[in-house]
Amino acid sequence: MQLSRRRLIVIASITIAILGYTAAGFWLVPMIASSQLQKFASGTLHRQLSLGSVQFNPYTLELRVNELALKETDGSALLGFRQLYIDAELASLWQRRINLADVQLVAPDIKVAIDAAGKLNLANLLPASEPSQKPASAAPVRVRIGQLSVTQGHVVISDLSKGAPYRTELQPLAISLQEFSTDSDHKNAYTISARTTLAEQLELAGEFAVQPLAASGSFAIKQLQLPPLATYAAASLPFEVADGLLSLEGKYTFAAAESPVKAPGWQLTLDKVAGSNFAIAERNAVGSKPALVIPVIDIAGVQVSPVDRKVTIKSAALGSPAIDIRRDSEGVLNLSRLLVQSEVKPAVNIAPPTAELNTAANGSSQQSPAPAPWQLQIIDSRIDSGTVDFTDNVPAAAAHFSLQALSLQIANLGTAGATMHVAGDARVNNESRFTLDGDIKGSPLQASLNVDLDSFTLPALQPYLEQQTQLSLKSGLFSLHGHVDYGQPAAPDNASGGNNGLNFAGDASINNLHSADKLTGTEFVDWKLVAVKGIRISTAADTNQLTRVAIASIVAEQAYGNLVIAANQTINVSQILSPPGMQKAGAAPAAANNKTEQPRKPAANASAKPQITIDSINIVDSAGDFTDHSIEPNFSTGIIELNGSVSGLSSQPASRAKLNLQGKVDRFAPVEIEGEMNMLSANQYSDVRMKFSNMELTTFDPYSGKFAGYNISKGKLSADLHYRIIDRKLDAEHHLRIDNLEFGDKTNSKDAAPIPVKLAVALLKDSDGLIELDLPVSGSLDDPQFRFGPLIWRAFMGLLENVATAPFAALGRLFGGGSELEFVEFEPGQVKLNPVESAKLATLAKALVARPTLKLNIPLNTLIAADSTAMAQQRLLALRPTIADNAGKTAQLAALELEYKNRGGQALVYPASEKDAPPATADVLLDTKIQMLEQALLPLLKPNADELAELGRRRADSVQEILLGNTALKPERVFLVNDESTGSKQGKDAVNVKMALKLE
Repeated sequence: MQLSRRRLIVIASITIAILGYTAAGFWLVPMIASSQLQKFASGTLHRQLSLGSVQFNPYTLELRVNELALKETDGSALLGFRQLYIDAELASLWQRRINLADVQLVAPDIKVAIDAAGKLNLANLLPASEPSQKPASAAPVRVRIGQLSVTQGHVVISDLSKGAPYRTELQPLAISLQEFSTDSDHKNAYTISARTTLAEQLELAGEFAVQPLAASGSFAIKQLQLPPLATYAAASLPFEVADGLLSLEGKYTFAAAESPVKAPGWQLTLDKVAGSNFAIAERNAVGSKPALVIPVIDIAGVQVSPVDRKVTIKSAALGSPAIDIRRDSEGVLNLSRLLVQSEVKPAVNIAPPTAELNTAANGSSQQSPAPAPWQLQIIDSRIDSGTVDFTDNVPAAAAHFSLQALSLQIANLGTAGATMHVAGDARVNNESRFTLDGDIKGSPLQASLNVDLDSFTLPALQPYLEQQTQLSLKSGLFSLHGHVDYGQPAAPDNASGGNNGLNFAGDASINNLHSADKLTGTEFVDWKLVAVKGIRISTAADTNQLTRVAIASIVAEQAYGNLVIAANQTINVSQILSPPGMQKAGAAPAAANNKTEQPRKPAANASAKPQITIDSINIVDSAGDFTDHSIEPNFSTGIIELNGSVSGLSSQPASRAKLNLQGKVDRFAPVEIEGEMNMLSANQYSDVRMKFSNMELTTFDPYSGKFAGYNISKGKLSADLHYRIIDRKLDAEHHLRIDNLEFGDKTNSKDAAPIPVKLAVALLKDSDGLIELDLPVSGSLDDPQFRFGPLIWRAFMGLLENVATAPFAALGRLFGGGSELEFVEFEPGQVKLNPVESAKLATLAKALVARPTLKLNIPLNTLIAADSTAMAQQRLLALRPTIADNAGKTAQLAALELEYKNRGGQALVYPASEKDAPPATADVLLDTKIQMLEQALLPLLKPNADELAELGRRRADSVQEILLGNTALKPERVFLVNDESTGSKQGKDAVNVKMALKLE
């Protein structure tokens, strides 16, 4: 019985112990756990804790905690879960580690919030840490979990520290961990999945080890909406992400550093990155469309290697991207605003500086070298079906350009200095096509590209032309085809070595150009085709300044130019090519007497001018018009059917370009231009001959009316002009042939030359109606008074002035004699001419025959004292009979006394002889009386006006008779005129009488 009692006691004790253990496990442990959790929440965390049931099975070591919720002091939710299940194993007692067969967390709910000050709400749950007294070499706690799962998780993340509030939710969140262990090199498999309220998905799967810390696996982010994320990062982004979805799939590896001074090793591989409808816009822009829209983004094979600091992308493709580029009125591009980085406060670096790590590791201060920059390489990148719109608001009328169907492929794009191959294709403004193909290399920049632009519409440039010109481009297609090299290694024979600058080789053309003067609407410059072949352009490698321009040929087909002089004498070229508003304002002339102004000296480092050569210029079926509105009526003429060539143009001083041009003025007047000149420095050397034939002089009627004072009713002009310029010294020869020039009505122009133009022309015109003139001109181009433009006009008017002011001298130069042909000399009182004067008149008659349009005026009145005296002497001699003796003298005296009495009305009274005078003989007294009568009678014998006029007429008749003795001279061209202005021009003391003739 005693043994039985002992057994009973043992059994009872075991039973009691089991019951106590059972009671403690099922009741006491949950109660204590619940109490301690409440105490910890209120006392340590200062938070409110609500807790459902706590269940513990002491036999299976299973723990369940239901409906736990930790709240902020204001009652807002912080974290919690629906149920926590833990299945522990007794093996933990002898395996010296925590063994958990299963851990399940159901419906966790966590609120992660960062306030405006940047403080994390969950950080408040952690007690202030104290320095650990545990040796650093202590082994970590060993833990094993057979299975860990988190299901139906809910995480709310909000951040108020970035300016713009950010909030997102993850639900449901699921985490699965299989055979977790902290043992060394143990691979722990895991999966994580989450979904946001925006239907974004996150998936991770892989394995990791705790000792040493390492991880590898795959991840996927699907349908990530970029605008909310960009809003969160708005402070560090200069632009606004208006739209966009991003999905990516990849793998990663991570390994903790072996020592504190080494960085951890990790690699990231993105197998696929896909984006859609990505759009960025200017921040705070109202009503403007996004600057960049990319409907499709496809990136594959991304490898990130932190050790090598390199990112490699196998392929990157953008589908149908659209770029909207705008330049505002201040000249600022919207893209520049998209790239301006906002000021961002630098993140706090909690890691110790590298130098301190080195000091800790090595015991001395040793600064590590700066890390190498990151390198990016994209093996294959492309853009498909892209568009670029450019709007420029700087011009008054906005300019618009666009690229459509943009295709761009770049092979081996990167920052490592490798050679990239670029191929691009696009339509410009939906009309022309641009292609690009070649290689580009950076550091230093090198390029070798083929470029082609077909049929670019030049009127698209009109807004820019309106800023600087008054030119209106109606049409025109520009094409360019060539090859561009930049920075390529110099040829071995290049003494400078190094790399070359920019080099372009190719062709260009402009088709169907039509332009107009905006001020008047008239045509300015047109052509069917201007083709430039064999273009070679080079720049210096160090300065990029232009060094050479070489062109093989320029062909201009059906080119047309219109030169107009306005009523205010301005030329349309200067007007059209000047900025708006400058036509009236003009530039203020510099003061001519500014003695303080010094001539400008060339800069010491001024670069040499580029070498320019053009092998040939060919002009085919071209034309031009010239109109002058500065005279009334307006003058207008034109040249048509202009053909020919200019070859050998060069900027070299010793170069000689050859000209050979032919055309027609006003359809029927051939023009030829030929010679040699330095086209780019014509003032240094020119030797050019120009021939004009059969030009209608009526074309120049406006100029004749203004400057000559008469309209032109008929005539033609042929000219042979020869200009030679050597070292700015001009020698010009002008041979003019004028056929049948006839003037019409007088214009009374105030600008007319004050010379008898008709007389001058008549003097120059021969019997066939021709005028042939040689007008040489010479001078220095540096002479400020020397003007090259009006050379012919000045020389011609000078000749006319000389001829018109001395017409007889002009005839004398042509036919013999001189200015003396103007005068015919007569002895006083005589009508008959001597042989010398008769010969002069014969020469004059011959000249008049050769100049059939001339008319000669012979004056009738030649009134001088010598004629009167001579005629009185002649009459006195007629009154004297032959004196043989005193009887004859007595008869002579009687006749003279009678004549005197008849003319004077009374007898002559002789003066009384002086008393003391000796008595005169009868002969002496008779002679004295005769002399006294002759002296007294001479004044009474002088001719009257009618008698003198008759003398003049007889002389004119004598001159006319000798002139008309040349039967080739028509009588109707010789006139006897009664005009005192045509009378004698000699003085009163002249011995002979000079009759002054006059030409008309």
